[in-house]
Amino acid sequence: MIEVAESLIVKFGGGADTAALVKLELDGELNEGKTSFAPLDIINFRLHHDTSVQLFKMGATDGQVVSQGSGSRAVREELLFAEADDSHELEYLPAAPVGHGWFGNEADGLKRSGQREIVICGGELPALALVEYDVEFSLFKLLAPDVELAEDESYPITIVAYMEAA
Repeated sequence: MIEVAESLIVKFGGGADTAALVKLELDGELNEGKTSFAPLDIINFRLHHDTSVQLFKMGATDGQVVSQGSGSRAVREELLFAEADDSHELEYLPAAPVGHGWFGNEADGLKRSGQREIVICGGELPALALVEYDVEFSLFKLLAPDVELAEDESYPITIVAYMEAA
């Protein structure tokens, strides 16, 4: 089977901020949950990044990478707030306002601070929030190479996104 690296590599250049949010990940929905693929399979993946960087080029150690445009998807995260003024960085950059609900105790003042940080101002703690928000991404597909593999043999492929300052 062809194995695509789950910890995909991002290279920064051109004065890019190395603290920028960049996520390159397999698209579980389009790949129907598969993480191992056969030769000649189409392997879908997404690139999420903040506005401080932009994609310079995309490549793979084998196969062909093709851009498929852009899209959006809903994200849900559980955030535990244990003390007043607790904060959390969201996993992705929200493209719209962040909605939330509480499981049991309710904290006060759940709000965004900056692009990804969520903070509270107090309330009944500890409190567990379910936050929901939309994220935007660029969609790509990797056309897996035609390689002959024995039944128990694997063939690793790594995808590299080269980012630069926006």
